[in-house]
Formats: sequence, C-alpha cells, structure tokens
Amino acid sequence: VTTSAGSKEVVNWSTTLGGVEGTGMYAGKKAEVIQRRNINASVAVNRAREIFAQVAGLNIWEADCAGIQIGVGGRGFSPRRTENFNTRQNGYDIAADALGYTESYYSPPMQSVEKVEVVRGAAALKYGNKPGGMINFVMKEGRKDKKLEAESVQSIGSYGLFSSYNALGGTVGRVNYYTFLQYKFVKCCPCNSDFDNYTAYAGLRYTSKKVTSIKM
Repeated sequence: VTTSAGSKEVVNWSTTLGGVEGTGMYAGKKAEVIQRRNINASVAVNRAREIFAQVAGLNIWEADCAGIQIGVGGRGFSPRRTENFNTRQNGYDIAADALGYTESYYSPPMQSVEKVEVVRGAAALKYGNKPGGMINFVMKEGRKDKKLEAESVQSIGSYGLFSSYNALGGTVGRVNYYTFLQYKFVKCCPCNSDFDNYTAYAGLRYTSKKVTSIKM
C-alpha cells in the first residue's frame, strides 16, 4: 500500500486483514462463555457435543454414556479426558495432577453449572502451559431474593440410566449458599461397565457491608 504525505511518499509494507475478505474469514474469538440456561442440551447426562456445540474448533470425545468424564480437545489435540486443557471449577484446578498427568476424572453435573468459560490463545497462558487452553466450570449460586429454594430433577434414559439431582439454595442475611447431591446409575454398553456415581457440592458466599465478598 502506497500513500502520499506532502512531498514524501510513505510505503506501508503491512496492513491488518479485515474480519471478512472475500470468501475468507479472519476474525477469531479465543474466549467464549457458554450460558447453560441458553443451550438446548441433555444436561442430565452431560452431553458434551451438545454443550460445546457453539464453540468452534473443539474436538469432543464421549467415552461413556453418562458424561462422568467430559472429553474436550482443541487445536487438533486429543480430547481424551480433556487432558490438553487446564480444567477448573470456580477457578481452581480439578484435574488429578495439574502440572503432570492432567487428565480430568471428574466433571461437574451441568445441572449445577451457571456457565462454562472457554479461554484459548495467549489469554490462556496465565492459567498454565496447556496447549488447548483453559475450561472453567462456574457453579450456580443461590437465589438472592429467597431464603430457601429447592430443586429436584429426576431423569431416565437409555441403558437403564437414572439420574437424580437435588439442590438447595438461597440467601440468609449476608450469606448466600448453594448445595446439591446427584446420584446417577447406568448400565453402559459394553457389558461389565455399570456404575453408580455420587456427586456432592456446597458453596458459600459472604458479602460484607463494604461489598467485599468471600466465597468458599
């Protein structure tokens, strides 16, 4: 690109590609947020291919028929147990060995998740050196306008699936709380792969008069 400035000729050797040039798309988004309430997915069995359907560039591997271990990969890396992503829940690592053998053996029930943050590219470097990036499951909090709210969801499905999700949440004074217990049973195919799965969680948030909050 050559431009003229007064009597001098200025040559710009490089410019920035537009978001769309002809039939090519060059605008990329490396950080996405999946709002669980906005997706139409089978959350009772953590159907990963439905949960992450709107995030481009991910590879999904469904190793079991009930979503106990969500398998997500990016940039061509193996999705086996999300081993190439830094996997977190509420911002802290949930992989068995965050710096070594980083396979995720646990995935939170999507019924308990408020949103899923997917961070890739340079922005993910602050969370570690995993080539895929970072996935953070942000858990629900209790209703701020109610002292007590109960939720109970019972689901049945293929291979004898039975999932029971029961939660309590609310706000009492300056303390917000949310807790749940999920029981899941299924007779997976092939044979001899039946399992019972129990998942429990409790979260508390205290907010002071100066709007400083502590969560655990």
